[in-house]
Amino acid sequence: MSSLSEECDVAIRTPLADLTNAQLSLMIQQEADLTRVMPRAIAVVADNPFVMAQHCRGDFLTNILRVDASYWTAHQDQWLQIHSILHDIYEIQAEIADAKFAFFDLK
Repeated sequence: MSSLSEECDVAIRTPLADLTNAQLSLMIQQEADLTRVMPRAIAVVADNPFVMAQHCRGDFLTNILRVDASYWTAHQDQWLQIHSILHDIYEIQAEIADAKFAFFDLK
């Protein structure tokens, strides 16, 4: 068994409340036990969409967005939650862009 599959196997056997963000992200990447882990993963990104799981800020959300479409088709309620989070990010980015121009005009 490879190291990656061993890590995923350990994560699958870990109680949901004890999973780290890195373990959740790994399970999402491997699309392992998504029905169990996705509600917790959505709660994590709802709290901080740019949370770092393994390598860089935002990689946790990126892994969620890469989940196969068949999962989202079967879990429309969760798709809507992610859609809402992405919409919020877009709105915040627009507000920051507007404020950035005003800030730069101060100089």
